[in-house]
Amino acid sequence: WGLSVVQNAGSDNAHCLLAFPDPDGRMPRQGDIRVYAFDKPNSVQLLGEIPNATQWGPATVTVSQHRELLVRQTDKHNKSSLACYDIRNGQLQETRQTTAEGMVETSLRAEVTRSDDEPIYLNTSHLGQLQAWTWSGELIWELPLAGSYIASISAADWNDDGKAELFITTAHDILNVYSIN
Repeated sequence: WGLSVVQNAGSDNAHCLLAFPDPDGRMPRQGDIRVYAFDKPNSVQLLGEIPNATQWGPATVTVSQHRELLVRQTDKHNKSSLACYDIRNGQLQETRQTTAEGMVETSLRAEVTRSDDEPIYLNTSHLGQLQAWTWSGELIWELPLAGSYIASISAADWNDDGKAELFITTAHDILNVYSIN
């Protein structure tokens, strides 16, 4: 089952297909994600597997000037973590992991870069808050979302440029960010 197609992933800037094996003929919610690279026209190469994982927001996030795969994994003790995987020299390598509660309890909506070039990660809490987190789990800020039955809109200056950004969540669990001048 195809999970996602990713372009320019990892240090190799690989074009990849993320897929679940098909043991029962149905799409699993979580499992061993196989990572395939399109290495030549009409050819794919299996780079490796990410064990007991699922996609958790955007397929990639920025790490050290390149995009790395982002997944949520569960270990044998049912403990969840977010992990980043680099593709370097044709190999799949885990580069970092966080078990910060705010990062693993709800899927990430977006990654944004602050004025100091450090990324922050946005999610929406079960209490209807738009939250900004660091990778280590520090809550930078949270804003109440307003809207209809499902909280859907908020505004703030998240990157300290003196201009407001409008955050809008859609029914399909997508976050749109608009800059307001």
